[in-house]
Amino acid sequence: MIPYKSVGVIIVSLAWLGVSIRQWIFDYPDKSSFLFAIGFFLVGVYVAYDEIKRQEVEGMKVDIKIIDKKANDLETKFIDYKNGQ
Repeated sequence: MIPYKSVGVIIVSLAWLGVSIRQWIFDYPDKSSFLFAIGFFLVGVYVAYDEIKRQEVEGMKVDIKIIDKKANDLETKFIDYKNGQ
C-alpha cells in the first residue's frame, strides 16, 4: 500500500508543476523559472519514491525478525530434544 505521505507529496508536486507551467506559458516565459519548477517536481517525485521504498524496507525488517524468532525457537526445541528433555 502506498503511504499517504507519498500521495500527498506527489499531489503537491503535480499542483506546483501545473501552476508553474501556467505561469510560464501565460505570464512570463522565463526558462530559469520553468527549470526550477521541473526540478521541484522531480525532487517531490523522488521524495515520494524514497518514502515508498523506506516503508517496504521497514516491512522487510519485520519479516526478517519474525523468521529469526521462529528459527531461534526451533533451535531451542532441537537442543531440548537432543538433551532428552
